[in-house]
Amino acid sequence: MWLLLEKSTDVHAQGGEYINALQVVSYGGHKTVVQLLLEKNTDTHAQGGEYGNVLQVVSRGGHKAVMRLLLQENADIHAPGSEYSNALQAASYGSHEAVVWLLLEKNTNVHTQGGIFSNALQAASTSGHETMVRLLLEQNVDFNTQGGHWQHIPGSISSWS
Repeated sequence: MWLLLEKSTDVHAQGGEYINALQVVSYGGHKTVVQLLLEKNTDTHAQGGEYGNVLQVVSRGGHKAVMRLLLQENADIHAPGSEYSNALQAASYGSHEAVVWLLLEKNTNVHTQGGIFSNALQAASTSGHETMVRLLLEQNVDFNTQGGHWQHIPGSISSWS
């Protein structure tokens, strides 16, 4: 990677499953390489690819150290994505509690809807992550929200609170 950066490779080039180099290295949780790309002013707001944006890539993988770096660079915690409507949904689906807490500290909206799960609570519930469901319920997430691939079933999770 260093050789590519020394040869003035375009760090903003886009295309493929992961829209840019930053998404690729973030997916693997490669903190040092992410830092190098950030020093080259790579775009933390680029949209596209399987996950939609870099924060969703990092959230889905549960890479806390990389998430911290990206948040320091003011990556948009509310940026929409593709499969997940935001980074919180992606982290909730993977039950990455440390990443969820980082996002909550940045005042991410727990009520954001969209994506295949409709909201973070449905993402956590679908995966059967009881601890994550409890954490989200403590944030007063609306458990009556409908939508997404799985529609709300009355009484299905209200007894968990």
